[in-house]
Amino acid sequence: MENSNFRKETLDFFLEQAPIMGDIALKYFGNLQPSDVEYKSTEQRDPVTIADKEISRAIVSKIKERFSDKFLLLTEETVEDFNKNLLEINKPIIIVDELDSTGNFKGGNPEFSVLFGLAENNVNRYEMTVGLVYKPVTGEFYFATTDSDATHQNKEGLQTKLSVSNRHHIITNASPVNVAINQKRFPERYQDCPTAHFEVIEAMQEFRNKNRDQVAKNLKLSAGLEIMDVARGKVDIYLCPNAGNWDYATGSLILRQAGGKTYLAKNLEMLINPTEWSLQLEKPGEYYPIIFTNGSIDQEFFKYMGEIIKK
Repeated sequence: MENSNFRKETLDFFLEQAPIMGDIALKYFGNLQPSDVEYKSTEQRDPVTIADKEISRAIVSKIKERFSDKFLLLTEETVEDFNKNLLEINKPIIIVDELDSTGNFKGGNPEFSVLFGLAENNVNRYEMTVGLVYKPVTGEFYFATTDSDATHQNKEGLQTKLSVSNRHHIITNASPVNVAINQKRFPERYQDCPTAHFEVIEAMQEFRNKNRDQVAKNLKLSAGLEIMDVARGKVDIYLCPNAGNWDYATGSLILRQAGGKTYLAKNLEMLINPTEWSLQLEKPGEYYPIIFTNGSIDQEFFKYMGEIIKK
């Protein structure tokens, strides 16, 4: 992997560009016209707005201007152009979610963010080494590198260290688990969702049904910001039923530096014998169920999920 100066340079670039991209979002926030929104499916799910597209064009231009061809780029808007064969030359990858939670943005909900991440090759495996989450409405930053603590910075520039909760128990009267799930409702079927994934999603839904009050209290419908709720100790467990690399790669690095863990859950076996997440580049545009935890509650959580599966 590259050295710490390289990661610092990349983080500084993200810190510089995030507010610029956020300002593009704010220009349209609350002012979208019907013609400013397209949908990826005929059911009018997965909206793409004029802001998504403008941010994508702007950040691609800025990355090329600053770094030329030093990086590969993976974003939701450009994933079809991502050539995984180029991974053989070990270039670092910049991963961007131009507008995390476009649905919130479109609906006038301020819980949306811009996500930037860096992945580097380490012994034939790509690992996240820099991550930044920026919330345009409040001007808040969350960021980390593998060489630094996870940090929150408010609009005034005040920085505080992020740290996960130390809760170990799933449910007790004194300390109920704080859980978030990135769904108001679960659709009958996700489009093109493999059967194994859907079985995991059904188990997540059952967990949600047993923790409705906590889920309702913590619901944001924004993967980046909900992962940050785990990183700052507000939430102990966050379950994301269907997310792409751009949704969670950045947050997973910040969470790790705050003391938490991220797990991939492609099938029910992974809810019994958990597998820590790694960047999914074999199918870079694929969506997966993902679990984020404080790192302390894991044993009881996965035991609990195993009991749900048996029923």
